[in-house]
Amino acid sequence: MMNDKITEEFEYGLCPECNQPNTGSNWCQNCNYKRFQQDLTSGNELIDRFIHDVQLKARNSFEIIIEWIPYNRLRNIQYLAQGGSSTIYKAIWLDGFIGKWNNDKQLKK
Repeated sequence: MMNDKITEEFEYGLCPECNQPNTGSNWCQNCNYKRFQQDLTSGNELIDRFIHDVQLKARNSFEIIIEWIPYNRLRNIQYLAQGGSSTIYKAIWLDGFIGKWNNDKQLKK
């Protein structure tokens, strides 16, 4: 309906990049989806497809957003446990999770 469209445009404002309504605070689903596409570098087609599908559904930064984290972006990697067919480690992720996009510099905060 027309009122829903107007409400959506004013609730979060327009994306400065594509001029379409943001789907969350400083979050444009369409533009962020395109940015995520550039980071799919796991080398495994099944993993990349899974990440891609989850990212496509993210309408704001509060939803589950996953991305491939290259090994060189992890520090303080520590063994935790082994079980089944997996070995579990913990680490510090240098870049941290996505809070929102800085549309001017295209960086995650």
